[in-house]
Amino acid sequence: MTGGRPFEITADTAVVVRHRAHEARRTAEYLAAWLRRATGHAVPVVTSGAAPHAITLADDETPSAEGYRLDVTHGGVHLRAAEPAGLFHATQTLRQLLPAAAMPIGTLTKKIQCQLTVCVKAPPARRPIEPPADWTKL
Repeated sequence: MTGGRPFEITADTAVVVRHRAHEARRTAEYLAAWLRRATGHAVPVVTSGAAPHAITLADDETPSAEGYRLDVTHGGVHLRAAEPAGLFHATQTLRQLLPAAAMPIGTLTKKIQCQLTVCVKAPPARRPIEPPADWTKL
């Protein structure tokens, strides 16, 4: 965990796919759909162009298929992995960094839901993650 201002998910936030694997787009759509429910914002998924306030899924040289890097700064979120499995794990970690109020709950009234969606923030973080060599034995 690092200090600094958190990344705030706003109406300008987009999920950007800069990963070579086709499956990365599915992971981006999954994350964007979750964020739409949690925030009420549109959260588009884009593969080209500039997105100044973005959550970016990109290639990385992590040594394993499930490893990833997650960097959260005030200016953006970067999820990097060599393989789509790593990107998916990174999205799950990002979700865990969000406050409990960001968890979409279908039974909320509109008034309460609006209060929860005003400001969803992820704290600044830097997490390079590599699963154990044989994680199935844990």
